[in-house]
Amino acid sequence: MVPSTTSLETARLLLRPPAPEDALAMFERYTSDSEVTRYLGWARHSSVADTEAFVSFSQSEWERSSVGPLLVFARDSGRVLGSTGLLLAPPSSAPTGSV
Repeated sequence: MVPSTTSLETARLLLRPPAPEDALAMFERYTSDSEVTRYLGWARHSSVADTEAFVSFSQSEWERSSVGPLLVFARDSGRVLGSTGLLLAPPSSAPTGSV
């Protein structure tokens, strides 16, 4: 289970781990967009099921290592803006990125 306290807030943004109910908004906002995903290390999602699988992976990463992907939301509208996060890749690296 992802800790419920795993979030970061600024005056304009909220960052938190993805939840199953976020999959459709993620798919519509960026995971299905070929221009957004063109230079990323993962392929464009062709269905919401692909994004749901990513959410499941994200939850597994948080459970395994207490770090993982974070969604970025506009605080005023609640709209998904993109994502960022940190993954642990033993023994000594921790890749990060943003969309």
